[in-house]
Amino acid sequence: MNKRALNDDYRALKSNLSINCKECTGLCCVALYFSKSDGFPENKKAGKPCVNLNNNFTCNIYAQLESNGLKGCIAYDCFGAGQKVTHEWKTKGAWNTNNSIKQDIFKSFEINQLLNQIMWYLLDAYTICDESELTMINQLIRENINYSKKEVYDLLTSDIESYRNRVNIELKQLTSNLAKQSKTKIVSKFQFEKDYSNQDISYMNFTMTYLIGSKLEGCKAHYTNFLGTDLRDVSIKNTDLSESIFLTQFQVNSMLGDVHTKLPEGLTYPIQWSYHK
Repeated sequence: MNKRALNDDYRALKSNLSINCKECTGLCCVALYFSKSDGFPENKKAGKPCVNLNNNFTCNIYAQLESNGLKGCIAYDCFGAGQKVTHEWKTKGAWNTNNSIKQDIFKSFEINQLLNQIMWYLLDAYTICDESELTMINQLIRENINYSKKEVYDLLTSDIESYRNRVNIELKQLTSNLAKQSKTKIVSKFQFEKDYSNQDISYMNFTMTYLIGSKLEGCKAHYTNFLGTDLRDVSIKNTDLSESIFLTQFQVNSMLGDVHTKLPEGLTYPIQWSYHK
């Protein structure tokens, strides 16, 4: 089974799904709910700025996130929604200068993050789906593009939930078909601290599985499905994930890799991995 290459247009779409914090007004640090138990500085209500957010939208303790155990901050990834929303609302004001539009900006950020995450999954689905599924995947990608082009207030009133449900149905069907084709065995949804070291886990379906604290060290993971998998503190030292599917930067940031870990195209090596050689 070989992956289908992304065309130039789809490659361009994927390149826009990477974060650029320098072009954002700290939206993730203010718009979202934080839980201290999930590795954030404190329990924080949505809409309240983080205690470490500076006036210039930088983090006061960014260089000390790992030493302070702030895994939630380290792992977080908005799929490029932050800079997109900041740019789109620029003419109307920022969340900290125009209180009347603050909540609309935050809602816009959440919607765009969701749409961008969906786009990431759809582009991955495009590379692995068979011809019978290709038409629907392309249609869902086009719908996503149309949402992203909407005027900011039109997007706020759009029915994103029904679109997400249709995407979920398609992805569920696609992963089910892949499992049948590869005759993959069903795995338990709760696999805390499971040791798969040096095994060939190719084609295994870990969709929505809790693998927290598990070891995938030295594994071969061709077409291994990580759709929605909780990969916090999973060790992937010397692991080849280059041909795995539905892996996101958010998940990669939460794992423990090293210089020998191989990632799929489009994902980057977290800076903290330099400490785990």
